[in-house]
Amino acid sequence: MYLKVIGQKVVPMSFQTAADFYQKRQNVIHLSTGSRELDNLLGGGFETGSITEMFGEFRTGKTQICHTLCVTCQVTELFWCFFNLNFCIVTKRKRRR
Repeated sequence: MYLKVIGQKVVPMSFQTAADFYQKRQNVIHLSTGSRELDNLLGGGFETGSITEMFGEFRTGKTQICHTLCVTCQVTELFWCFFNLNFCIVTKRKRRR
């Protein structure tokens, strides 16, 4: 019961109209991977506000894509990008001054 209460505070569950959902989807930004073909497979690149899991064989470029994504975030000056030891990426929108 305690976890349910905490979960509802973190991720509020409520009814959402299609118009509200559409408006939120309009604010999604796609971050390029640096590869047109991979961007096409991802529907335009990595989406902000979502989780994308990558997996594959050793030496297939997973870490390289993560590094490229971090550079893309910094170059656009819209987001901050961080790695943790498990190569999870966290992006946060910069505040406008």
